[in-house]
Amino acid sequence: MESRLVPGEIEHAIWISTAIAAAAASVLAALTFRVQRLMTAGPLRGVTVAMLAVGDYVGCDLGRVIEASAMILWTIQHEGAWQRAQRSGLLRADGRRHWRSSREAYRWIGWEMRRRIGEPPLGVRYPVWAWFQYENERSKRPDLRRSAHSPSGTRAVLIEFDIAEAQVLLSDFDLWHYVLNQWYLPQTAREAADAFEDDAVTVASGTQTREASWQSIFDLDWSLTDISVPRPSKSIQATLWQVPLSSVRSAKPFRAG
Repeated sequence: MESRLVPGEIEHAIWISTAIAAAAASVLAALTFRVQRLMTAGPLRGVTVAMLAVGDYVGCDLGRVIEASAMILWTIQHEGAWQRAQRSGLLRADGRRHWRSSREAYRWIGWEMRRRIGEPPLGVRYPVWAWFQYENERSKRPDLRRSAHSPSGTRAVLIEFDIAEAQVLLSDFDLWHYVLNQWYLPQTAREAADAFEDDAVTVASGTQTREASWQSIFDLDWSLTDISVPRPSKSIQATLWQVPLSSVRSAKPFRAG
């Protein structure tokens, strides 16, 4: 038997539909306000948000579903690495450009990554290096007008991508040089003064002592006069195991100066 709505039922159905639409709009407005607050005061600061139509569903698409704990990073790769990533769907490091004299430093940062963000995916041995804060908090994106990004004259690509914080290890780029040079990192003003008087950072000896001092490179709120600047002025690097091509926001080819 065919079921039909009588006039009174039609009016009631219209009223219900209107109420549902109003409630959905209210939820959407509240969600928009919440997202805007996150963008201006939380981990989504600066992330572009596109709201979906109520006709689809109430929610938001943070550009490929960027999580509240995601961050935007930049990595500079040579052209060949970018081409391989486009074929495989993953940007990974092969370690061929690591300095032999710095193998111990790279081995140490790899161990710290395992301890802090987890084991690498199968087949990955070396981290991808990226920038979280190239010069300071006002100049986060690498400035391609500067030299030394890649060997002069080579073709390279500046890749911008987003990734979950849990997959990234941030560290102080300038302090990283203490690790590269196998130097002890002064922890106090007195140690810093002694180090400069000796014209070398050899205040403490022994592998365990040096490596314990290097933990400070991961404390981005740590600063010490003549050793480490406050966080807003830091150059902050990022290491991660791989970059899925789906997380890439843009790729800008350039020739290194």
